[in-house]
Order: sequence, then structure tokens, then C-alpha cells
Amino acid sequence: MQNDDYDVIVIGGGISGLLSSLALSKHGNRVLVLEKDDIVGGNCRSYSVDGFTVDTGPHAITALRGGPLPMLMDQYFDTVPSFCPYGNYYIRSQDAQLVRCPTNVRDFLTFDYLPVADRMRLAKTIGSVMLKISRGIDYSGVSVYDCLPDGLKPETLAFADTFSLFMSGCSMKETSVQRMAAGAGVAKEKDMLTTEEYLAIVNGGDHDDEHGGDHDGDHGDYDNNRGDYDNNRNDHDNNRGDSAARAEKKKQTDESADPNESADPDEHADHDKKSKTKKKSDSWRKRNADRKTPENSESFLKAIRKTMTHKGGFSTQGYPIGGIQAITDCAIKSMPSSVDILTGARAQTILTDGGKDGSGDVKAIGVETADKEYYADLVIHTGFASALPNMLELPVSYVDMLKGIKHTVSLSVWIGLDEKRPEFDYIGSEVQFEEMPYWGGSISNYDSSLAPDGCQTAGFAFIPRQQDAKAKIGDAYNELFTLLPDIEKHVVMRHDQITVPEKAAITVSGEFADIRTPIRNLYVAGTDTDKRSMGVTRAAYSVVELLGKLQADGCLKRQNDFKGHNFSRPYLPPIKS
Repeated sequence: MQNDDYDVIVIGGGISGLLSSLALSKHGNRVLVLEKDDIVGGNCRSYSVDGFTVDTGPHAITALRGGPLPMLMDQYFDTVPSFCPYGNYYIRSQDAQLVRCPTNVRDFLTFDYLPVADRMRLAKTIGSVMLKISRGIDYSGVSVYDCLPDGLKPETLAFADTFSLFMSGCSMKETSVQRMAAGAGVAKEKDMLTTEEYLAIVNGGDHDDEHGGDHDGDHGDYDNNRGDYDNNRNDHDNNRGDSAARAEKKKQTDESADPNESADPDEHADHDKKSKTKKKSDSWRKRNADRKTPENSESFLKAIRKTMTHKGGFSTQGYPIGGIQAITDCAIKSMPSSVDILTGARAQTILTDGGKDGSGDVKAIGVETADKEYYADLVIHTGFASALPNMLELPVSYVDMLKGIKHTVSLSVWIGLDEKRPEFDYIGSEVQFEEMPYWGGSISNYDSSLAPDGCQTAGFAFIPRQQDAKAKIGDAYNELFTLLPDIEKHVVMRHDQITVPEKAAITVSGEFADIRTPIRNLYVAGTDTDKRSMGVTRAAYSVVELLGKLQADGCLKRQNDFKGHNFSRPYLPPIKS
């Protein structure tokens, strides 16, 4: 059944769906956005509560200097938000004092809120890991817990666990060292498309991708990637679902850290495992022999200096004037008239044509809601990838992979204060790592219009150990008011939110969906398709990758002469030398 009402149907009106819709519509495509809720934006949304503006969870926009969101805004946004520099991250101690968050070996040596002996052990471990990562050694398969030295005090373990929770959404036993290093700005995120590759996609030039080269509109390789999903898993990012491949990858990753050095990933293992240290160390040296020696003494000294003086990636972070909603509003304002957005329209079924049960040449041809069937040449799903099996028949192996995606629930509490309080007299955010950990701060410090005159808005995210976040709402407020007792009498607004901040938590063993699916003309995008960064930035990474895959597969239709705005906007002020 053929219908040319739309070129593209995008399922989901969160920021991933909106960015995808904007980019595709700019190239002349007729796009339909189906959003199940009554309003678009998802977690990239702000709204008013008793005169105070709150975001959907606290936010910090990362990688604003050359990252994926600026890349999309420079090419596709007609109007862009203004951003304030994010500021610093602070630790809130149990005596309510603030101290800047440690980001390097020197900082940890002088961080008085941890025992001296623990600081020495941590500094040694962190220095060792930072040097290894600077040499290209991958710690993706090593958990933070397994990398910690033995004998650390409970408060030090709580510190490591708290930062793991807010970097990945999971505990230190599930969070990879590589994720922590990337989040702190020590390690580079996985390579993104180069500027030249990205501009070639925007401008309509050739683009090769790692899944099969330049497709030039030829669907031969494209069909192989989807038509026989199980037989082509080694050519697909989706080989995560294969347990044997995953076990081999885990084995290789485990050997990427030297067991005889201070960042020993086996120090918490049992006695049997420790007896294999010599053999494992020899394997590590063999595998990493070509990376043990820096290219030259200058690069080695640079790595040493970074371990001692690194200030974190804060200089690339910002907060949008007007709240997080400003990004959503600018995306919508930039959309051409060829985009239709339907709210309250839950996608129930992805319509397909061709073989049965995921076999043969099956392709997506549209989407069915409770009210109507919509047809298009291309369907992009930006909701939870794990929900796809409820919408169409898929190969069993693909469904099994999707089941491995882990989600984390976040509880955010917002308070409106009747005056600007000295407890929140800073630009940035704070972390409390003892008792009930939280992260957050005052958003009205960036933009006074987010609170009534003379007042202040502050929000804090908690990640409850149990999934029953609703039961922890009272505890969250009590934690704030116990730690900062003078603020409770100034609270004139309380508001709480329970959200899933990322569609997939970044863990050592958790799965992520590939942007390509086993079904022809069906793609997924969003924070469960990319492990880089968090929130809006991670969503933007996924959309940039989506454009690359569509171009490579010959599915990025261009129905006008749009070749991008080619702006180079400064989203943050220059870094002072």
C-alpha cells in the first residue's frame, strides 16, 4: 500500500525526535511527528510552578564548544538559545560547607573530606589510569569498583559510588572507568564524524561509514545488514546481543588494564583470580605493547601535567537562558511548514510490508495510532528502543539485545525560595555524596527570570537505590532540609518529578541499540543508541549519527537545494588564558 502523504514519520517528540525532524525537514522532506503526551520536549522541557520555572530534572549542557549540539544548531537552527557558562561543580559536605569538586591528582591529595590514606591511594590510582587512558588504553570493560584500591573507608566508597550514579545512572560496580574519565573530560568520547564528514552529509556529498562504506543509494549492503540480521551481526554494532561475542569482548577489555599496577581491576576479586595476576599481566603487556610508550617525550610530559592540573570539562558546559525549554523552542521555531506535530498520538504499531516475523525483505511503511494509519517512506523511532517489540515483529536475537538495555529512574525535587539564599550563592551545581546523594543547584542564578523578583529556584536530582522513587520523595526533601536547615522556612514552592533521565544507562554490561534496525526503512535515535555524554548532548550525538547512517544507506532524501546554514556561532565566551 503506497501513500505519499509523508516522507518521514518520527515516533516521539522529545529532543531526539525534534532534532531529527528538524534536520530531515530542512532538506525538503515532509515529516510527521507523533508524540504520545500532550506536549513535546520530553526531558528537554521547562514549565511554571507557582510562578517559579522548573526544568524536567537538573541539566548541564555539555560539549558546547564543537560538540554535536552546536554542529546541529549551526547547520539547521534558524534561531538559537543563549547560553551562560555553567560554572563549577562543588561538593556539599555534611557540615554544609562547599568545596570545589576534585578533578586531578593534586586536588585529591588536598581534598579534606576524604581520609588522608584514602586520598593517597586514590591519587595514585587516578594518576595511573589517566596516564594509561592518555596512551589510548580502553577501560570500557573495567568497572569503577574493580579499579579502586583495597581498604578504602565507607565515605570514600560513597564518593566514588555517587559520581558513578550521576555519570552513568548506575552504581560504581556497573559504571565503567572509561565513562567516568570521559565525563570528567580526561578521556575523549568515542570519535564523532569529522567536520568534513558532517558537512558532506549536510551538503549532500559522499560519506563513507564503518558499516559498509559508500552505499551511493545502492541498498545491497543495506539489505544484508537487515535482511539476515543474525548472519551479519559481526558487521553490525548490534553484535552486543550475541553472548559469545560479548564474553570475548569482556575478556579482551579485562586485559586492557595492567593487574600489577595501582589501577588493578582485580584488587577486589577473590583469591583464585588474584593467583592469575602474572599470566594476566603478561597478556596485558603483549596486547598493549604498542601503546605503552608515548609517541614522544613532549606528549608524555603533557599527559603527566594533565594528571596533576586537569580542571575538568567544565569550560565546555553551559546552561540555556530561559531554561532547558529554550532549546526545544528554538528547534520548533526553526522547523519549516512541512513538519506536522501531533500530540496525544501514541504510536501503537509500526506497519511493515514483506516477509513475516522479521524474515525476508521486511520494510517499514508507516505507523498506526488509535485513530489512524499514517504512511511514509521512512520511520524513525525516538522513544524507548526497548519498546519496539511491542510495535512490530522482530528477530528474536534483536529482541534479546533490546532486553539488555538498562534504565535508571531519577527523582528530582524543586524548591522555590522567597529570597536569594547564601547557601546557593554560586554559579554551577553541587553534589552531596553521603547519606542520600544528590546533584543540583539554583537555575535562577543563571537567569533571574526563572524565579519571581528577589526569589530563587533550585532543583536537585536523586537516584534512589530502589526503583520505587515515589516512596523516597519525603526522604529527598528531608535530606535537603536536614543538611541546610535554614532554608526550609523560606520555601514557598515544592515540586517533584520522577523521570527516566536517559533511555539507557551506561554500564559495563548494559546494551545500547544500533541506529539501524533489522527492518528496512526503520531507524532508531535517542539516548539509548549512543554512549557519549548525557541528556541533550547525547541525544544530539545520536541524531548526527542518524544522519550519517541515512546518508550512507541512501535514505537521506533531498528535495530542495538546502545545504545547511554554515554558521559558526560562539555559544560560550572564549576561555581566558
